[in-house]
Amino acid sequence: FSDAFSPRAQRWLAAHPARLPLSEFGRTELRNAIARPAFTIALTEAQAAAWQLVEADLAQRRLESVAPAWPAIYSQAEALVAQHTRQLGTRTLDVLVRARFALITTRIGTTSLKCFRENKTII
Repeated sequence: FSDAFSPRAQRWLAAHPARLPLSEFGRTELRNAIARPAFTIALTEAQAAAWQLVEADLAQRRLESVAPAWPAIYSQAEALVAQHTRQLGTRTLDVLVRARFALITTRIGTTSLKCFRENKTII
């Protein structure tokens, strides 16, 4: 579906044609993010069908299904906890997600991931 952030996201994707890795954990996270608004608001038909767009991206290989490298994620998470948790009070799930993002950026050869909804770089 399309929203105010879609044009920026589409331009970024066109400029960065590498397939994006999507683990089962990430797939679950994405599916939950798409489904969760139905709990609090009535979704439009297009919003309700958003998961079909993810499935199409997987079928067309714009997303690449990958298995998470859990030992590397846990190792990165341990380093993040040692470096930041006392100052930031981070939750374990947040640390694991951040560690996974750090490994993804390394794999696809970038130093950041974009979050168009919040208009900021998340890593």
